[in-house]
Amino acid sequence: MTLNNDIVLIVKKGMIFFVLSFAIIFYFFTIFNMAKVNEASEVIKQKINNIYDIVRQITPFYLNTDDVYMKSGISYVDGIAVMVNEDHDVRSISTAINEVEKNIREIIYDDLWGIAVIQRTDTTANTAHFKPLREVHIDLNSQGLHDENWIERIMENENLSYPYNDFSK
Repeated sequence: MTLNNDIVLIVKKGMIFFVLSFAIIFYFFTIFNMAKVNEASEVIKQKINNIYDIVRQITPFYLNTDDVYMKSGISYVDGIAVMVNEDHDVRSISTAINEVEKNIREIIYDDLWGIAVIQRTDTTANTAHFKPLREVHIDLNSQGLHDENWIERIMENENLSYPYNDFSK
């Protein structure tokens, strides 16, 4: 009879030890994970801020570059696809886009899907610079859509009525 009581007592003590050990280990893992989440959050915020600062570098290039006359269609300048919907003067920003891409890749490596700079004018002549040009970009300019101004459609869909305001501050 005492052997059974001893076994029950040992099992109870073992269970208590297991539960307490589990609780203590769980507590320390929780503290460790919270610290790592905060650290990861700070790293992500810093990367986003760095990318934002890099993207803002396009503005001075855009404001201080020459215009080049381009015909309607898709042209390639220094590896940048320039999509023009009407013949007009276009800002020559391919150097800036290549520099921005290089700087962003230093931060996010090969996770960059692409870069696009959309130029909406007061007239109906609009331009977009893509690196790389993908099929989805070409589809945006499809003449089969109800409105032929694809840049207006992007601006409305993305709620970008004043696209350069954030970058000119």
